[in-house]
Amino acid sequence: MLGTEPGSSPNLAQRIAHRGGGSLAPENTLAAFRAGLDAGLTAFECDVKLSADGVAFLLHDDWLDRTTTASGRASWKPWTQLARVDAGRKFGARFSGERIPSLADLAGLVAGHDLWLNLELKPDTDASAARQADWGLRIARQAVRLWAGSPQQPCLSSFSIPALQGAQQAAPGLVRAWLCERLPARWREVAQALDLTALHLHASQCTPALIAEIQAQGLQLRAYTVDDPGEVARLLAAGVGVFTDALAA
Repeated sequence: MLGTEPGSSPNLAQRIAHRGGGSLAPENTLAAFRAGLDAGLTAFECDVKLSADGVAFLLHDDWLDRTTTASGRASWKPWTQLARVDAGRKFGARFSGERIPSLADLAGLVAGHDLWLNLELKPDTDASAARQADWGLRIARQAVRLWAGSPQQPCLSSFSIPALQGAQQAAPGLVRAWLCERLPARWREVAQALDLTALHLHASQCTPALIAEIQAQGLQLRAYTVDDPGEVARLLAAGVGVFTDALAA
């Protein structure tokens, strides 16, 4: 049987605010987290990357173009440049001036809130395995420092096995979850090797049989990204956490 997540996971399956605030605010910004908190959410997910000078910050894509007013590959820029980027204006005029937050900014915002937080490690999609592992290691070290002494420690997740290996090396005390669009046959071996406490699967994979099989292994299960109310209800009733953008529902 694999480990559980004492002090670092929702006590019950619940809705998890995707990228901070779902559809309520620009993704992966402090405004998104404020919107999620205002909506009554107590569980949150966001994406974490590294700047050229090693500062952990919130962004989903390799490139700045989709969600910000800047352009170019984010990981090639130093934090002093990234910190000035407007990450809100493209979502809506009232969010103009909302900046890309560092992981330290996020830690400061959520300090004192009783919430569960999932930090998804997002190495660049074309990064080598060694670079993915290094990113996981360095982001995990920053998370350990930023959440030192907090009763609610973050969960580290990733699609990247090397990134999770780096995180495991740097922060064995932080729980880990593996993201999979389609669960491979070797998932039990991966879960054991990485000492996982959870799997985060595409919702289409979460059949009753697989849910039961994963839970029988002592693993928590969370599904992404689910906005249909009926599907949310089905998964929650089965004990599966749900990453969702539909926070107003």
